[in-house]
Amino acid sequence: MSRQINIGLGLLLVAGVLLTLIVSLDAITTVTLLIPMLISALAVTLVRPAAISAAMLLFSSSAGTAASAGNSIMFLTAAISSAALAQTGSNLLMSIALSFIVFSLWGWLTNARTGR
Repeated sequence: MSRQINIGLGLLLVAGVLLTLIVSLDAITTVTLLIPMLISALAVTLVRPAAISAAMLLFSSSAGTAASAGNSIMFLTAAISSAALAQTGSNLLMSIALSFIVFSLWGWLTNARTGR
């Protein structure tokens, strides 16, 4: 499970770095933006189910409550992130790229600290 999370976070990091390069080199086209977005979608597909399973393992006696709390936190975080990104204006793509990088590194650190 931890390996799956780390692979997904690595893919998110790659998507962030790639998007940063695309924006920095002013190579923004539909195809160049689609590539990092597909990579980030794959990353989320790998991380999300494994992270939810890991969270439920921590609270196995109340797995249903843990799953509900996890999903609530996930949607709250998504809403706050969306609101913050909406405030970036013309720097939206670079903000998304940097958030991919920061959150993937934070996820790696958190995953390493939990030892799962």
